[in-house]
Amino acid sequence: MQNTLSRAHTLLSASKIEIVRSSALKGLNTMSRKSAEAIASSLSDHCAQVIVTVINSIEDLNELAMRKPDLVFLGIKYLPLHPELGKWDLEKIWISDVLDEHKIAYTGSASTAHKLEEDKTLAKQKVSDAGLSTAPFYIIKRGYKT
Repeated sequence: MQNTLSRAHTLLSASKIEIVRSSALKGLNTMSRKSAEAIASSLSDHCAQVIVTVINSIEDLNELAMRKPDLVFLGIKYLPLHPELGKWDLEKIWISDVLDEHKIAYTGSASTAHKLEEDKTLAKQKVSDAGLSTAPFYIIKRGYKT
């Protein structure tokens, strides 16, 4: 057990970690600057390099991928392809997908889980398809008239 802990500490102390958040994208749920800095402060005593990275564009995301950190703390789930639409953009660039493509470890869920989080109907259907019990539900589209 001690040997395992020692190896884990050695790996952690050599790690390059980036905490990602956004600062300028309209309506996105992102980690606050204060939270990101608190995480960085806690980790900096144990890791070789810990930085907070602001990702507001595809270029920022590509730069993160090129740096190949050992671990990314996800403080933002996606970038909208059309930033002016913010969270209402249906075409999203999922941060976890880009990190997966570049074989970069990250905290948080993969895009498939985030997509289910955003679409309750799809989530309920997946639960039902898996043979799990779920409360009955109905889909009522905007503009529906009885």
